[in-house]
Amino acid sequence: MLDITAEVKRFCAGRGDGLCSVFVPHATAGLALMETGSGSDEDLFDALGALLPATTVTVTATARPATGPTTCSRR
Repeated sequence: MLDITAEVKRFCAGRGDGLCSVFVPHATAGLALMETGSGSDEDLFDALGALLPATTVTVTATARPATGPTTCSRR
C-alpha cells in the first residue's frame, strides 16, 4: 500500500478547482480511495496482512508464479 496524497496535492497545487483523475495502468494493480486516521491505518494493515500474508503465492491464469511476492508493508 502506498499513500500518494502528498504527490497528488503537489500535482494539483495552483491549478484551481476541478477534478483529479488517478489510474493504475496494470492488469493486477488496484486503486482504493479511503480516509485513514485514529488508528484505522493500523486496522487496514492488519486486515491486509491477514488476507495477503507474506507467504502467499499468487498464480496467474497460466499457472506461473507472479513476478513478485505478495506483501503488505508500511512506507
